[in-house]
Amino acid sequence: MNFVLWQAKTRHKERNRSVISFLLTCILAFISIWIAPTAEAGQLSTLGVTVTWDESTTYLPKYGECMHIQFQTSDSNKQDDSRLSLEDNSGKNIGNSNISSGTGQSLMLVCNLGNFPTSFKIVLNVSAIVGTSFQQQIVTSSFNFSPTPTPTPTPTPTPTITAPPIAPQFLFTFDGNKFLQLIPFQNINSFLVQYPGGELIAELLGPSGSVGTSATSNLQTNTNFTFSWHSPSGAMESGVWSAKLAAIVNGVQGPWSDAVLFTIMTPAPLAIASPTPTSVTKKPVIKLVTITCIKGKLTKKVTALRPFCPTGYKKK
Repeated sequence: MNFVLWQAKTRHKERNRSVISFLLTCILAFISIWIAPTAEAGQLSTLGVTVTWDESTTYLPKYGECMHIQFQTSDSNKQDDSRLSLEDNSGKNIGNSNISSGTGQSLMLVCNLGNFPTSFKIVLNVSAIVGTSFQQQIVTSSFNFSPTPTPTPTPTPTPTITAPPIAPQFLFTFDGNKFLQLIPFQNINSFLVQYPGGELIAELLGPSGSVGTSATSNLQTNTNFTFSWHSPSGAMESGVWSAKLAAIVNGVQGPWSDAVLFTIMTPAPLAIASPTPTSVTKKPVIKLVTITCIKGKLTKKVTALRPFCPTGYKKK
C-alpha cells in the first residue's frame, strides 16, 4: 500500500514539473517577442510643428552618391514658416527641407561629395504667430545613419518605369556678362541607378521669353556635365530669368522641376556718337509686369514679361 502511494506521489510531482517547464518556456518566448528591437525613431516638436523619422532605413551615402531622408511632418499652425536642416556638430549645413502646413512628408536630399562628417543633428526652425505675438523656436536632436547593409548578389531585373522620371536638383552660375550654366549635381549615379539610360533637358526663360532648351544624352556615372547658354550679342538681357530641368526616360519626359529664379543686371553699352538720322524708327517697348507673391508673412516681388510666383507662394 505504501509503495503504491509513493508511486502516485512521484507521478504527481513529474506532472507538476512538466507543467512548470511548459509555463516557463511560454513566458520566455513572450518576453523575447516583447523586448525585440524596434526601429530607431526620432522626433522633434515645437510651436505646433512635429517631425518624426526612422533611422533604421536611412543609410550613410557612399562617396559620390546622394540619398533622400524621409520625414513625417505635422503642422497645425498655418501662420508659420518651418524649416528642417541636417547639420554636423560644428553647425555646417548638410541638407535642407521645407515643411508644409497640415500632415504629410518632407524629403531632404543629402549628397556625399567628400569630407563627409561622422556625427549629425537634425535642426527644426519654426517662426510662428502665437496669439498676437511673433515667436521663433529652434530645437535639435541627434541623428544617426544606419550602417550600409552588405548587398546580396541578385540578378539585375529589367527596370520598369511606373512613374514619370524626376530630374535631379541643379545649381546655376553666371559670369556677369554673357555666359550662363546650369549644373546638375556633379555625380548622377543615384539618378542613373533609378533611371538607366536617362536623359536630361533644360529650359531657360529670359525677361523677353524663352531662350531655348538644351538636352544631353548618353549620361555616364561619375561624369561631370553642364548646360550652357552664350549670348552672341555680348551680354545677357537684364531682368528676371528662370531655369528648370526635366528628365526623359524611354522617350517619356517627366515633370519640369520647380523654376529657379535669378536676376541679371548687365551694364548698358557705351554710346557711340553718330550722325543724326533723318528718320528714327522706334523699337517696341517691352513692358515688364511686377506681381507680389506672399507666403505667410513673407513677401516677394517678381518682375518679368510673364511673371509667376515661386513654389509655395501665392499671388497677392
